[in-house]
Amino acid sequence: MVLKNKAATAIPVKNTDGTTVVSDPTLEDTLTPFHEYARGDANVVVAQLKGRNLVPENEIKGIPSVQIQETPLSDFFHEVMLYYSKADVVAHQIDNDNARLDVGPIKKKDIAYNYQYALGEITVYKVTGKDLKDYMEWAAGYFNSSRPGDVTVSFDKTRRASKYSTNDFFGGVKYEIDLTKPYGSRITNLRSIRTNKPIKTNDVMTLGMNAYRMEALQAKGGALEGRKFEQIWSSKQENAFGETGGTIRNLAITYLKEVKNGVYTPKVMHNWKITGVNTHSSEHKAVVDLVNKGILEIPKTEDGKYTNIASINTKDSITKEEIVALSQKVNINPNQFKHIKTKGEFYKKLSRIVKKI
Repeated sequence: MVLKNKAATAIPVKNTDGTTVVSDPTLEDTLTPFHEYARGDANVVVAQLKGRNLVPENEIKGIPSVQIQETPLSDFFHEVMLYYSKADVVAHQIDNDNARLDVGPIKKKDIAYNYQYALGEITVYKVTGKDLKDYMEWAAGYFNSSRPGDVTVSFDKTRRASKYSTNDFFGGVKYEIDLTKPYGSRITNLRSIRTNKPIKTNDVMTLGMNAYRMEALQAKGGALEGRKFEQIWSSKQENAFGETGGTIRNLAITYLKEVKNGVYTPKVMHNWKITGVNTHSSEHKAVVDLVNKGILEIPKTEDGKYTNIASINTKDSITKEEIVALSQKVNINPNQFKHIKTKGEFYKKLSRIVKKI
């Protein structure tokens, strides 16, 4: 067989009048065996998940829990990366805000759904504590700084709109992200899990992550701009797992089948958390209630594509217009709120009233 032409053209699926183009039955017949094979492969069960779901339900609609807290899902990928790379620290991101993996069978497609960078591998670099800290500070810049009265964690508008998530999670370390601190100074209590010692600026360690992210960090304007790092190992090396077997997706599948013997029971690790936002107050509970009932909205971009680009603050003054607008949503008289000054007071009272309706 000789390849004569590799030119490609896009075939529109809609006509100029908006109607859908009729599918070509001959092409359907040709592609059906491949479609069935791909679907069958995607549904192959590789393990059973026991104990707990890997991603908790979102507490607040529009704020993905997988992006604002440590989850068993991110811990799982760290577990896989640490096992195969033998690195001191590993890092990855989750691009899917709707990530989930519930107790029951784990299929190949579940791994792909939850780790969406198909080519992502583990490359191990030799770095210093300063390099790691600078990288982590950049990752923590995904979040907005908090101020007194904030009851939700929110995302930087520009970072939120990037094609791929730049909210990287780190395994092999314990740390906190203090959002009351300025950009570049948010990572606190950073410790190595392996040594149980604080990580210092001059410490030398190994960091496992995908090379694409490292290249972006080293590029002009990146958090590690101009820095050179010795590359120690890559999961895609021929003497490791190869181009296909060395992807994080396939390593995760191999880990479940060969290391965990087809059964995975997650453990709650408590390795990192976000601080500086009051998520245990009565005001927070009121906001949760109102947002989940569709009365109060999480701030989003004008086109509605990206959610949670600003925190809800309960110490801010409430305007008459805001009181009237939310009161109208639930058909109640806004005059009963005329002496209320702050959003927190208003949200709490409105939540109590709505519960009685």
